[in-house]
Amino acid sequence: MENHSERKVDVFTTKGMVPTCKLDGQILLFDNFSGVNPLLPLDGTEPVKLWQMTIFFVEEGKCAFSINNENIILKQGQMLVTHEECVLSFRDATEDIKYFMFVLYPKTVYDTFADIHLNYNKSQFCYSYNVGDVKKQDMEYFHEMYEATKTDMMRPAYKYQINYARCFLNVILTYIINQFHQNADMQADPSSRQYDMFCRFMEELNKHADKERSVQFYASLLGITSKYLSYVCLQYSRRNASTWIDEYVVAKARALQNVHHYSIKRISQELNFISPSSFTRFFKRVTGNPPTKW
Repeated sequence: MENHSERKVDVFTTKGMVPTCKLDGQILLFDNFSGVNPLLPLDGTEPVKLWQMTIFFVEEGKCAFSINNENIILKQGQMLVTHEECVLSFRDATEDIKYFMFVLYPKTVYDTFADIHLNYNKSQFCYSYNVGDVKKQDMEYFHEMYEATKTDMMRPAYKYQINYARCFLNVILTYIINQFHQNADMQADPSSRQYDMFCRFMEELNKHADKERSVQFYASLLGITSKYLSYVCLQYSRRNASTWIDEYVVAKARALQNVHHYSIKRISQELNFISPSSFTRFFKRVTGNPPTKW
């Protein structure tokens, strides 16, 4: 069987989009304040898997995306946050759309989380996204931060542009964490042994989810019982270990279908199912729909 390797797609630099400003490999800023929508090159394209974190604010109008095969409509006064490996395509936007957007590369994400004394574990966030309402005064505040970041990034002679940008990102990420209560471990003691165990589980899950679906497998890797592993997961994420495993496998399957256009048979092979029918039964049990409903 052919080995599957993930394909990184920097959609924000390969589809003809022009950022308002950028620091290569660190941060991109997009907006349509000039009347030109830089996301238009994404319209009608096939889904792509992102490897950056994006923070998208809608000030006016509305727009539509497909994220992980779910149709999302963003309206005035809302924000969208996507994490690494989300499968995304841009659908449509109203003529009156007004938005601004931060695209953060992995190093910037890790460094910014460290600034606010939180551990960013990629495995905990993969494939996830959030949509939330933003109060008018908060939207105005974030707009000011965006403009300040943009102004500074457009000054090429200034040596510490990314440090300046991270000052604003610290505030925005703290707001996001509080707004979405994303992954309950953010509110827990990051120095605890249980937190370390949860992070290790997520790391192992990210490595092995395409081959292993047993809670016992991961518990053995960590040297603990299956019962204790599920207890730790519930403490830090409000989901047990088996739920995490199931959702990871489904997310990987959707990426293989939406990004790589693999057949059901090929996906079942890539994810170590004994047959396409066993994969179909698994998928329907987890999602309520057969994979043909993608």
